[in-house]
Amino acid sequence: MYVQPSNLRRANERRIVRLLFGGRSKSRAQLARGTGLSAVTVGKVVDDLISAGILEEIHESQVSLPGSGPIMGRPPRLVGLSRKPELVAIEITVEVTRVSLVSLAGHLPELPSVRFQTSEGLEGFKEALERVRTSWRGTGVAAVLVSVPGVYNEESGEVLYSPNLHWTEGFGLMEVVRAVWDVPVFGIQEIRALALGHLVRGTSGDNYFLVEFGDGVGGAFVTQGRLQTAPLPLKGELGHTQVLGNERVCGCGGVGCLETLASRPGLLQTFAMEHGIARPSWSDLVQCLNSGDAAIPDWLARTVDAAGIVIAGAINILGANHVVLTGDLPRVHPGVTALLGQCINHSALWGKFGEVHCEPAPRRRLQGLIYMAIDRFFLPETDWRDGNGSGRTRESARG
Repeated sequence: MYVQPSNLRRANERRIVRLLFGGRSKSRAQLARGTGLSAVTVGKVVDDLISAGILEEIHESQVSLPGSGPIMGRPPRLVGLSRKPELVAIEITVEVTRVSLVSLAGHLPELPSVRFQTSEGLEGFKEALERVRTSWRGTGVAAVLVSVPGVYNEESGEVLYSPNLHWTEGFGLMEVVRAVWDVPVFGIQEIRALALGHLVRGTSGDNYFLVEFGDGVGGAFVTQGRLQTAPLPLKGELGHTQVLGNERVCGCGGVGCLETLASRPGLLQTFAMEHGIARPSWSDLVQCLNSGDAAIPDWLARTVDAAGIVIAGAINILGANHVVLTGDLPRVHPGVTALLGQCINHSALWGKFGEVHCEPAPRRRLQGLIYMAIDRFFLPETDWRDGNGSGRTRESARG
């Protein structure tokens, strides 16, 4: 297949940025070894990315390598992603919204991050965002990145359906964000942001199914190092799979959805019923499950088993044998991950002649949002369009 020079250059830029993602710094020689590109090519690409403000040189008087002492003489010239704070990242969940000022190098300790209770309407949400923007006045922002729950059309910016936050449905959510900051706004479905953040960390290979247990239960498939998409904007809604015998009403309007059991609210509801507590806190649940040498109680084991059956059905279709678990369920008891792995292996076809590997992992939603900015704004494969549909180049948007 013939690769046009412009596409090849963009591919080389992305390979270099990927090696530097997450605050890593490397010399040009290390980048050449890591990408397999020639030193000349790496030098040209790095110089171009520095000129574009995507990379920056890191000046150190002394550099140490693992397993060795200090390097004497002239240290290598290191480069890393820009630490200039020019991105706003908004992470929306049912209860709390976090707004952070970030750079391509990540959220640095000196940069502000604000949490507020997620409102029950667009007007309250807009007012909260305006207070944040006012407190950060004087900070130049190039783009805003939004993690969106529910069924979200990433191309049009429309929330088609949000079982737990119905007020976000339609185009209003992204219009509010754009009105507050008046810069390009990019949204991504929240589960896909988590999977993308985990992907660019490079700790689990290039093929896995990520499952998140939070306000709901979602899944995203990564294959051959790429976050998979679908013809429809309905992606990752693993939690809206019916569990036989479950009669709980879900926010989607259905009955028996997995997320009414395995989500954080679902776990709290079952815990309250089992212990006769009116309104237990999450800390109450965790403390009870981890007191002494407490084994996994039957009610939690039943929930884990239901989750395992649903996940097994998904990976039977996707052809995955590696599951990454994030969120509350894997962390609620030290034995949950192993038990969930057993349930998945018992129900999945691959488990009959192979093994499905399960591993817990931290949430990396913010990293996913930052990499989305690189993917869609700083180094897009094609010219992007802002949420209003008017074509603009990255350079003109950054002013």
